[in-house]
Amino acid sequence: MPIGERCLVRVQPTYAYLHPSCARPPPLGVDVEDDIWLDVESVRASSCATRIRIDATRTRTDGARGQTGDKDGYPQEPPPVVHKTVTREGEGWESPRPPFEVVLELVGRVCAPAGPNEEGPNASSVFAPRTRVRCVSGDGTLPAPLSAAVDTMRVGERSTVWCEPGAYLEDFVVCNRRVPAAGVAAGVEFELALESMVHVRDLFGDGVVFKRREKEGAGEFPADCPVHDCACSVHFSVRVCPSGGGFSGGFSDTAGAINYDTAGADPTVVYDTRDALGEPLQFQLGCGTLPEALETSFRLAVPGEVFRVVLNDATHPRHGYVGGDQPGASAVFAALAEFTGDPKESSLALEFVAELVSFDRPVNWHRASLSAMLDEARKLKDEGNELLAGGKLALARSKYEKTVRNLEGLRGLDPAEHEAVYDLRRKTTLNLAAALQRSGEHAAAIARLEKLLDEDPDDAKALWRRSVSFLATHEHAAARSDLSRCAEIDPSTAEEVRAQLRKVERREIEGAARERAVAEKALG
Repeated sequence: MPIGERCLVRVQPTYAYLHPSCARPPPLGVDVEDDIWLDVESVRASSCATRIRIDATRTRTDGARGQTGDKDGYPQEPPPVVHKTVTREGEGWESPRPPFEVVLELVGRVCAPAGPNEEGPNASSVFAPRTRVRCVSGDGTLPAPLSAAVDTMRVGERSTVWCEPGAYLEDFVVCNRRVPAAGVAAGVEFELALESMVHVRDLFGDGVVFKRREKEGAGEFPADCPVHDCACSVHFSVRVCPSGGGFSGGFSDTAGAINYDTAGADPTVVYDTRDALGEPLQFQLGCGTLPEALETSFRLAVPGEVFRVVLNDATHPRHGYVGGDQPGASAVFAALAEFTGDPKESSLALEFVAELVSFDRPVNWHRASLSAMLDEARKLKDEGNELLAGGKLALARSKYEKTVRNLEGLRGLDPAEHEAVYDLRRKTTLNLAAALQRSGEHAAAIARLEKLLDEDPDDAKALWRRSVSFLATHEHAAARSDLSRCAEIDPSTAEEVRAQLRKVERREIEGAARERAVAEKALG
């Protein structure tokens, strides 16, 4: 928040008095299920020394975790501590984290033997002259304690970092300069200036998909990103290249999953929306129109942003192309076959270059009118229905779950509004149960339906749906009970109920016969 800004912050019950960590009761007149509204005003901000403790188990740059506890019967040294003082504030709110690319300026000095005074360490001799450093956060270019300090900075920030004296400084190498013995004994000080950083993300944390921002867009991350399902207008091209290629700049991530140096690679564009369509591609997020790697990248972009995405396994069953109807799929599969003779070959990567042109901002569920929120919920439900009809069960389930979650979060409704919300939530939950049943997740379907029946025990459709899952899980008595109750509530279903009861009886007889056969075989 900028200084002087005042705003209202809405806290949902699950993050307030219903949160597991909340140990105090709500004040008089406040129910645990109430939304909490906070009136927040930013009065002033000040820069001060920030003490950062570096956990030795998380500072290894070789990909291994450090040791904890005693070693060889002797207690280990405590983890090193660095002190950071901000001398000039930076911009924005984001700070570097692996595998962000950063450019910074630094100078290293040995502290005077007397140690720090009240205003900080007394720096004397320079051992690392002023240098411009370009690296990937966490790649080992900077010593771990210094890298941790950089990872707390914002672009444009200038800071002074003092590293306490200790044996750990013997291994400090900064810009090919080792900390001298005097620095090990008295500590060292660094002047740091974070000039820029490039957003590079390991999208799923599995080292398979990386997104790199190439051109800044308009807006702030993530407030101006299409993180929720909505209509998007985009451009993208896709290339096939050897796995491990893609990003330029000579960087490499610490896990070795992606090598940014593409020297020798000759990827070619096999599909481009500009050539194929002549205009931006219009599509709806959350419907499986694009490969997951690309769609997730669009969710993390702002309008006008250009970025590259490298999918290190071109035929990845989750992150890559999963259907021939996805834009560019046929061209990609054909190119993969030309490269290897076998389109299932996984030693190839895909590189996308994409631009988020624009997107339709979805309804703000904290500020919009109820009618607008219900329209948005119906739209999501209808999208789920189309996906369910097309057999895309996981995507349909996701749409339904988002809709139900949004509707369940509405509070403070009058009776008429509550009825409208309940009706839409009920229909969506019934469809969600159908998607779960078709996926074989009958326990989850039963749980969803029982929530509806807790609210209305005479919901005939919910009883029918639950009987289907009871039958699938061999709970024949429970299935009969639900079907009989369904016929009592809605006599128009009597014929269908009789047919379904015959099916239950037939399944029960078949199951008993199988059990007898298994028992006879086991007993000889």
